[in-house]
Amino acid sequence: MEFDAGDHRVNQDWYVTSIHTLWIREHNRLAAKFASENDWNDEQIFLTTREVITCKMFLIALAYLRSYYVFSEMKREQGLDDSLQIERLAYGYTYLEISPLTKFGTLGLDPTGTHAAVASDEMSVGYRCHDLIPPKVNVYGPNDETLGTFPFLETCNNPTKFLELGLDAVLRGAIKTTLPGFHAGVQDSLRNAQFNVGDPKIKHPFDIAMWSVLRERTRGQPTFNEYFRYWNNAKRPGFFTRNPLQVDIRSSFADFTSNKDLQVKLAQMYENPDQVDLVVGLQLDEERFPGMQIPKSFVIVSLLSLFSLGISDRHGPLVNLMYCIVAPNYIDNCKATNVLQDILWEKKPLFGFPNRRRWNTAWLDEIDYQFQGNLALWRLVTKNSGVTCLQMNPLYVINEVNGGSVDTPYNPIVCNENDWKKAWKASSMHY
Repeated sequence: MEFDAGDHRVNQDWYVTSIHTLWIREHNRLAAKFASENDWNDEQIFLTTREVITCKMFLIALAYLRSYYVFSEMKREQGLDDSLQIERLAYGYTYLEISPLTKFGTLGLDPTGTHAAVASDEMSVGYRCHDLIPPKVNVYGPNDETLGTFPFLETCNNPTKFLELGLDAVLRGAIKTTLPGFHAGVQDSLRNAQFNVGDPKIKHPFDIAMWSVLRERTRGQPTFNEYFRYWNNAKRPGFFTRNPLQVDIRSSFADFTSNKDLQVKLAQMYENPDQVDLVVGLQLDEERFPGMQIPKSFVIVSLLSLFSLGISDRHGPLVNLMYCIVAPNYIDNCKATNVLQDILWEKKPLFGFPNRRRWNTAWLDEIDYQFQGNLALWRLVTKNSGVTCLQMNPLYVINEVNGGSVDTPYNPIVCNENDWKKAWKASSMHY
């Protein structure tokens, strides 16, 4: 038995299965809402629901991106005046060149329209983060009783046991689980895994770290030094034409890591530093991106690409929320060009302005534009499972000490939206 969600990888592990289940239920909840409020056929309901789900996914992804921030450092070093601060730092833009008020979202990250937002193959290399995979999956009952602790690999391609335990039990465990940090190392179990491939009676060895390097080389990707030589010297599209965010080229194996044992192993595997694979260099990088908890090279290769795609996506909220402001006809004669714009910009005609539109506050609340996806993530779980009480921000550990600190924010368990909003106001997570 296995679950079907358009891709067999829904059965990859219980956490992936849980996320798929929550989003399917959220889809059905919204579809029922559209069906009850409109005289639409099934196709209209499906297509509209899909647009709103895409919009919510983006905002939750934005909340996830911010979970990498070290709040005190981000505020001190970068000001965090808006969500494009990181891109301005990386690409040499000024605030006047790219901000929510200057052609935001209509042309991607590049106001001139000459540089398309694309995801490179290198982006997937950096974003594997295998050292963040938890070693065990804990499962809890409704009264917080432990139902079991399972090695992570036992949850892989094991939908039968997931169905037996139930979504709620897996979610309760996920809420309390702290992931390993960067540079925690890939678990030995993932380096010596045995997976069924095709024939369920035959198990094949699988080394997740070796697979990453092999995939990179097969696709002809640049080495670490090759990639960042180009990055450092590439002309930027912004006012500061020289890239202000440089990455040091590694001239010795000691430049990759301060760990003496790893330096020896690098020397055993490579003849010189220029041969070190991109994925290896990214995993070893010890220099953090300014104001963040993750390596600088990792952010450049992966997150910048993902974020630029998101804010320029014509299905995303940022493009469509700004549409009637940056559109040529402005608000008083704004004609929606897609379903999402039609929802977010409700018709408010006036004499002489038949196409006048204004933001639809109800739908802005539904997608959670106000709290930039943080409340939407909390709602995703509480509206679609039996877990009705969980920490205000599920991406962070529970912290019920009132006030908290800039690096360990106040993050209490809350059971309704009014309490959520009060807790958010009292926390240092908001900007």
